[in-house]
Amino acid sequence: MSRKRPVKNLIIYLLPVILGICLLFSGCEKSTEEERLPEAAAESIVEPIPEEELAVVFEKAEDAVTADHAEQVPEPDIMPEAPDPEPAADSVPVPETEPEPDPQPEAVPEEEPESAPEPPAETAAEEPASAPEETLPPAAVQGGGRLIVIDPGHSANIPSGSEPLGPGSAETKAKDAVGTRGTATGVMEYELVLNVSLLLQNELTARGYTVILTRTSNSDSISCMERAQVANNAGAAAYIRVHADGAESASAHGASVLCVSSSNPYTPSTYVACRRLSEAVIASYCAATGCYNRGVVETDAMSGNNWSRVPTTLIELGFMTNPEEDALMSSADYQARMVKGIADGIDVYISTAGQ
Repeated sequence: MSRKRPVKNLIIYLLPVILGICLLFSGCEKSTEEERLPEAAAESIVEPIPEEELAVVFEKAEDAVTADHAEQVPEPDIMPEAPDPEPAADSVPVPETEPEPDPQPEAVPEEEPESAPEPPAETAAEEPASAPEETLPPAAVQGGGRLIVIDPGHSANIPSGSEPLGPGSAETKAKDAVGTRGTATGVMEYELVLNVSLLLQNELTARGYTVILTRTSNSDSISCMERAQVANNAGAAAYIRVHADGAESASAHGASVLCVSSSNPYTPSTYVACRRLSEAVIASYCAATGCYNRGVVETDAMSGNNWSRVPTTLIELGFMTNPEEDALMSSADYQARMVKGIADGIDVYISTAGQ
């Protein structure tokens, strides 16, 4: 608010007072003069104050009043306007946020069954080489039981084609071969071994064994893998493969047995039994015949052994390329001794099974 407004109001109040004083003063002076000097008094009446002088008087009076008022009413100190206080932290409006939805629990996949589904039957039939190792009765694996399978090697009717060296093997081998021939007698190997095998069947049957032959005729056509499957399917206690040897040198002689090695990738579970069977047969055979013992040969190159899931040994009766042994093996007396020696070896193996 301006400070001049009360001053002007004061002047308005003082102005009549001043005028009244001036009029009063001039009236008294006039009456006195009229009484003494009527004429001179009329001339000496105070003339009205010109407006210019009166304005000066009013201005001075206003200044005086203003100064007096300034001394009596001190002006209030003008305080600077305080800035608007900042809102407290607690009062600051926080924008509302929608609450986050509770996370949904992750779906836990169901556990797969431990046993995988069996492959279709037709797949197993198409790929017999990759079939897992068969589970056989404990008697077959351990050498117990009384069932013996005899395989007379080779045949006059050779199956064509090839087959895997063992289950799941990429290496293949001919399904069979014709075998060797006697240099002195001219007898074919498949003829000699079939005769000996038939005699062995009779001997073992007389001793209380059950005997199965993989072939009973020289016209039978059967591969090495198929021969082993006969023993596998029967759950044989022993699988005896009967062969005769041959060599370029006519002086080579003696008998030997062949079985899988300890590192055989196709039938590792039968190694111990195969080795025991082989040792028993060759020792008894050489003892009965007086033949030179060439020992046990471990090899994984025989498909007939690799496909077998039962204790297996392949016996080489002697060398048909050696004239003396060839003649002996074709004689009835020597064949009887050969049969006795093989049967004795089977007896030893069966009687010591599990020891």
